[in-house]
Amino acid sequence: MLLRCNACGEEKDSSEFYARKSTPRGFRYECKICENHRRNVNRYGITKEDFKKLYEQQEGACAVCGKFLEYNGLDTHIDHDHDTGKVRGILCSNCNTALGLLKENVEIILALAMYKLASE
Repeated sequence: MLLRCNACGEEKDSSEFYARKSTPRGFRYECKICENHRRNVNRYGITKEDFKKLYEQQEGACAVCGKFLEYNGLDTHIDHDHDTGKVRGILCSNCNTALGLLKENVEIILALAMYKLASE
């Protein structure tokens, strides 16, 4: 089923939209790409152009592990400093989750790396 995005005006397959049972068509009115951009602007203050520039600077890869990231895919996460709000880069889900679980604590991250190295 084809749906039109209210933000970009493009007609796209319904798989390009998040589901939303409360709407008559059963999907949100913005495509996933436009919704993700809107969230990035609201949360981190970066525009579509800022995101594109950052993505290109990282050559489409996670800033930590180097995994290829689909442009605006669900696996792309804006990494930011929780104290200052400054955007640092784009991470994959795994690296973003790991950094959060380790509370961005450099001592813990280094201790984990040393533990791994010692076991080899």
